[in-house]
Amino acid sequence: MRPFLRPLVLLSAGLSGCAGGPSFQADPALLVPWTAAGQERLPAPPYAARYVRDGRSLTFVASLHEHRSGCDTFRVVEREFERLDPQVVILEGFSSADGVSPAGYSKWVRGQAEGELWPGGEAAFAAKLALDAGVPFLGGEPSAELVFREAQSERIGPEDLIYFFVVRQVPQWKRAEEDRDRTFEQLYREMIRQLAHMHPIEAEAFQDPKGFLAWYQRRNGRAFVYDEITTEQSAPLTGEDALFTQRVSTQVGEVRDAHIASVIADQLNQHERVLVVYGAGHHLVQEPVLAKLLGPPESWSRLDDPPDDPPDDPEP
Repeated sequence: MRPFLRPLVLLSAGLSGCAGGPSFQADPALLVPWTAAGQERLPAPPYAARYVRDGRSLTFVASLHEHRSGCDTFRVVEREFERLDPQVVILEGFSSADGVSPAGYSKWVRGQAEGELWPGGEAAFAAKLALDAGVPFLGGEPSAELVFREAQSERIGPEDLIYFFVVRQVPQWKRAEEDRDRTFEQLYREMIRQLAHMHPIEAEAFQDPKGFLAWYQRRNGRAFVYDEITTEQSAPLTGEDALFTQRVSTQVGEVRDAHIASVIADQLNQHERVLVVYGAGHHLVQEPVLAKLLGPPESWSRLDDPPDDPPDDPEP
């Protein structure tokens, strides 16, 4: 793990805790790499891990990325929202720099709430629950600027990050059925325009999908085939057989998880009841940090488990 202590201190410096309350500070040195074996030692997602310490309660919903009303992840999110009655909700997919209950995201979420398919997935569903209950929510992600700056290295340059973001997005397009009436080329060009607004790149330099296809072939040693792309190609792996895109994912993930942990600690300093809705892999990576902050989980449960029934072997 690369150290991210300095950015975390800067990010936390402007947030004050409750007077006389506990003081939580995340230690990014405790983050652990994601592994399939580690994930298998935790309950199968979606599940909820609940932590309690010094009058603070944190529920971490370790989700599957799902998009349809009534799916298991949505049901776990709704159950834990009702059970915890949170004072704030931390969500995946947008930056904490966007502020509390950002107006643009809130409007977008309300526009999704009528149909069976939720393009924003479980984060949008949780945001809708929060909006309906008058509970503030915020993103747990670092800013695009921070990710772009901190994830670069001697082996990973700006082009690699931009194209990696495209690879990572393909499964999302499929889950949300955005490719039902649009081609990969159309989705690709739209995303490049969006990325150009967030990162210091010239959109024209990336607009031709042929450049992306050549990069993928060169970096991963295999052709890009849209129908064959799953979350595996952007999983955070570093072994000898890991793809280049998986190595980039590991680097990006370190930046993200260090920031997410700092946001959780900051919100624990300000609120007694905090709900986190994030992919299960993030819970695995952050579990040692959360255990240091709050102690081991008080309880674990999946959708059909009794509320306080722990798994057989919850330790990562």
